[in-house]
Amino acid sequence: MSTHRVAEGGGGSLLTLVTTCKNRLHHLQRTLPLMLEQSFSEVVVVDYGCDQGTSEWVSSHHGDVKCMRVTDDPRFSLSRARNIGATAAQTEYLCFIDAD
Repeated sequence: MSTHRVAEGGGGSLLTLVTTCKNRLHHLQRTLPLMLEQSFSEVVVVDYGCDQGTSEWVSSHHGDVKCMRVTDDPRFSLSRARNIGATAAQTEYLCFIDAD
């Protein structure tokens, strides 16, 4: 019999899935539901200046998903976006996933 240690915070989640989005909402609309199906995980979306209303779509369709917004940088920085997502994580382990 195997046992799993549940990380502190995250509502019993073991893993945080962090995905970033800048003008890739059509991809996120397909992949986010799949991420949410993963048991023992929480999901954080980083809307990095997306012109397609990513934050609004996430909050209206998946209100339990944490969505971080970046509005102070016109250029996309993957490392910065991932670091912002990581700061919102409630688990010890992170998995970075592209929106597509």
